[in-house]
Amino acid sequence: MPNRLAQETSAYLLQHANNPVNWYPWCEEAFLDAKNRNVPVLLSIGYSTCHWCHVMEHESFENPDIAKVMNENYVCIKVDREERPDIDSIYMKVVQAMTGAGGWPMTLWLTPDKKPFFAGTYFPPFDGSRGANVGFYRILQILKERFDVEKDRVTSTSEEILKYLQEQVKTVQSIELPNEKVIDNAHSRYQSEYDRENGGTLGGPKFPSTLPLLFLLRLGHVEMVENTLTKMARRGLYDHIDGGFHRYCVDEAWTIPHFEKMLYDNALLARSCLETYLVTKKDYYKEVLIDILTYLEKEMLSPDGVFFAATDADSLNTDGEKEEGAFFVWTPAELQRVLSVEEIETMRKIFEMEELNFEGKYIHLVRSGNDSNWDPIRKKLKAYRDARPKPLRDEKVLVAWNALAISAFARAGMALKNPRYLGVAEKATDFILKNLYRDGRLYRSYQVGNAKGDGVLEDYSYFISALLDLFSGTGSPEYFQIINDLNKYLDIHFKDKNGGYYHSTDEAKDVILRDKPYYDGAEPSGNSVQFQNLMRLYSLTTDEKFLSDAEGILRILKDQIEKFPTSLGYLMNFLIDYFSPPNDIVVVSDQKINLSRSVSNFFENYKFGSQLYFVSSQNVVVLAKMNALLFLGKTSSEKDAERTYTCTRGACVLTYV
Repeated sequence: MPNRLAQETSAYLLQHANNPVNWYPWCEEAFLDAKNRNVPVLLSIGYSTCHWCHVMEHESFENPDIAKVMNENYVCIKVDREERPDIDSIYMKVVQAMTGAGGWPMTLWLTPDKKPFFAGTYFPPFDGSRGANVGFYRILQILKERFDVEKDRVTSTSEEILKYLQEQVKTVQSIELPNEKVIDNAHSRYQSEYDRENGGTLGGPKFPSTLPLLFLLRLGHVEMVENTLTKMARRGLYDHIDGGFHRYCVDEAWTIPHFEKMLYDNALLARSCLETYLVTKKDYYKEVLIDILTYLEKEMLSPDGVFFAATDADSLNTDGEKEEGAFFVWTPAELQRVLSVEEIETMRKIFEMEELNFEGKYIHLVRSGNDSNWDPIRKKLKAYRDARPKPLRDEKVLVAWNALAISAFARAGMALKNPRYLGVAEKATDFILKNLYRDGRLYRSYQVGNAKGDGVLEDYSYFISALLDLFSGTGSPEYFQIINDLNKYLDIHFKDKNGGYYHSTDEAKDVILRDKPYYDGAEPSGNSVQFQNLMRLYSLTTDEKFLSDAEGILRILKDQIEKFPTSLGYLMNFLIDYFSPPNDIVVVSDQKINLSRSVSNFFENYKFGSQLYFVSSQNVVVLAKMNALLFLGKTSSEKDAERTYTCTRGACVLTYV
């Protein structure tokens, strides 16, 4: 019989709806049940496209003997980390503290009042499985016995962990602000961690180095950026047939990927490719950028014009069984079936294919560069591959991840003078405003026709950033008004009076504490993005409140910035702008953006960090009433006039008419 998860909309939760485990979703009813039964809570956190989440489900949660122990001795709760990143963030700190590492699936043992007393990630099912001394089955029994027999010890442990969490999320506002030395410190750290052979940071597994790339590009270390981006795009991390990047590689040479594809990775990597192209003027990076955007439009864009979350690592193989990477890898026999002997030989020259590099199959690696012979081969392989069963697509719509995609398309539309890309960004924005936005408040996700859950900090900060990018490209005052409304909501419900912003709204009553995210990992933290937003808004309006709020973030993060600057890769990128404000270019024009000579001139002479704002002359008065672009003063009322201003924090010079 289906369990309670059958009533949910999350693809991850629905994957577990037919487990013999009596799963609850995260809800107060579950914890009340645990109190009434006087049993601990088993909390399992993951996401729908996670390979090892699938493995643990198959090995343990589908096993009737293990499920029996879970049901009799625990209240079991499943959480989709993408729906509830605030819950995920809190308990990830526990896993990292207790194990020295993190990851998914996350597995935690809690008291009925949500306090953890033991934690880990993936557990093999039985003693001896995958080389484990103690398997999940026996751990369940040991910890239940400890909960029953050593109640005081469990309570003491859970209280100590709660105190640790409270210390971890506590921030102290520094009187002083960081100084410019932190930029040099971060630069030195990145250089010491840099993998000169493969790009990225030393060692494996290797995750896309998106945020450090932007920082290094800003500092002028183009060779480090090019080496990293080129190695990622030419090796196994990249899907050479259909475009788009996989989640990460298990080795240091970007060879063997975990095959899931995430919207946020590809949106951020599109940004990196765009910035690298604009700085280097090398067409290769533009080609990879266009490949990514084409992939996102083809595979991740809904009929309503909004982006889905991810595609799975696993898919059905020729035997009808789920297998990691089955959609993406090739046997020698398959290549011989699809290609001629000459085409296979051409592939050997384009790719490193001297050995079967993934469980007796090929993953395409290291393109030798542009090769006109590759395109017809690619089309044949794509046609064959498209006939395979595709990986599951998680059709959850997340505001934060869509905002990253909106920014990528909006920026690409501006830089490449492509109105269609801007149109994609605007359509996705319209969907969010229609379905996930109410009076300054954002919802977190949208599935099966319904908005769900309170937005968290990254939903607000990422979406404000996306709207600023769209405002830059369209000059629409409506976007700026929504930006103001979202900032007001953040001020009321998320901002800490001591500086910075909490992860969850003050109305979130179902978490044991509210943390302040600052670590820039696979995704930038909400505080880092909001710092950038506030500095952009200060530059636009000269409103000192925006500067004060931005400096509030710096004050609470001063210690972290000085001691661990590489943990704040995105913030460091825009901290450079704080110390050395870039010039913003404001074009006031009635012409279409793709015809504007000022737009063309800006990107031909692009300087990283500068912002371009394209404003319709008819909207200048409206924007001025909102304290936006007030510094522009009088503008020409002549039809088709175009004026260009160069501005630094409110001080503007009319460059030319």
